[in-house]
Amino acid sequence: MNITRCRTDRVFKGESNRMQGKGAAEYTMVYHENGETDPHKKTASYAGLMHFTGTIDGGEEGEVVFITTGTYDKGVDASWTIDPKTATGGLKGLKGKGGYTSTGMMAEYWLEVEKA
Repeated sequence: MNITRCRTDRVFKGESNRMQGKGAAEYTMVYHENGETDPHKKTASYAGLMHFTGTIDGGEEGEVVFITTGTYDKGVDASWTIDPKTATGGLKGLKGKGGYTSTGMMAEYWLEVEKA
C-alpha cells in the first residue's frame, strides 16, 4: 500500500466564481493497487484540509477551513464541509458544504453556504 501526502496551492477567481481568493490544501492520499505502474493511471482516495483566505459571494474577506474527502480515478471527485469554528473576519459564522470535480488543472466546484 502506498500512502503519500501532498500540498496544493489554489487560486479562486473570475466573474462567475463565488469564491475569490487563495487556498492551501494538505492531503493524505492512499493509492489503490490496480496493477498500474504509471502514477497517473493509478486510483486513490484522499482526505485533508484546505485553508481558504478571501471572499464568498462578494462579502468581506475572511478565512475558513474546508474539510475535504475525495477520490482520484482519471479525474478528481471531492466533497467539502466547512469547519464553522475556523471562520474569521467576513466569513465568521459561515456554515456549509460543497465539492469539486476536475480532469485537469481547472476545477468545477459547487458550494452551499449560510451564515449563522
